Amino acid sequence: MTVTARRTIAASLLMVVASIAGITPASAAGDRPTRPQDMVAFVSGGGVNVSWKASSDQQGVKGHNVYRNGFFLASTSRTSFRDSQGRSGYRYYVIAYDRGTPVSFSPRSQEATAYNGISVRPADTVNSDRPSTPRIRNISGWYQQQSGEWSYGIQWPKSTDRQGIGGYNIYKNGRYWRTWNAAGIVLYRWDMKPGDTFYVTSFDNGTPRRYSTRSNTITIPPNNRD
Repeated sequence: MTVTARRTIAASLLMVVASIAGITPASAAGDRPTRPQDMVAFVSGGGVNVSWKASSDQQGVKGHNVYRNGFFLASTSRTSFRDSQGRSGYRYYVIAYDRGTPVSFSPRSQEATAYNGISVRPADTVNSDRPSTPRIRNISGWYQQQSGEWSYGIQWPKSTDRQGIGGYNIYKNGRYWRTWNAAGIVLYRWDMKPGDTFYVTSFDNGTPRRYSTRSNTITIPPNNRD
């Protein structure tokens, strides 16, 4: 058996053992893949979807080992994985490996815990800031002579966030009413009546999504043509 063949077999065995045991051996070439970042896990359709940002390596990243609750689950060449047996509360992390001989492994990623619709991650990787609070500046009403009906417009300055603003949730009489993508809305007669209250919150484009604190509350005034 040639020296090259022996090295290839040794590298393959090392990868199998490391994948099963969760070991991240150092590279003989002196480099290893970068740590996978921004782990996200969420429950969807009876399983868990897991995703992360790609690692980089001088040898090229060949794939990622996925771990569930501390045990090796599967390998994938992608930066996402679906665990069809996953459940809410399961914990996931990944380790990248390269194309080198012998194989080099990255440090393990941060752990993500799957919940319905969201992923909870450690504080050093979570989207820890929230959008600025919108403030409703004015409410204006106009009377439509032909229909004899009132309409009202409410406006607020756009919220800001380093992840970008995804939209606004509008609440009517203290309960969620609708999601809106503009910093203002026109309320027609079927949307409101005198005495109804409205406030808004904004949300960002981050993962997981973050919400602002609620705006001030405005009240639809009595219909008065004077």
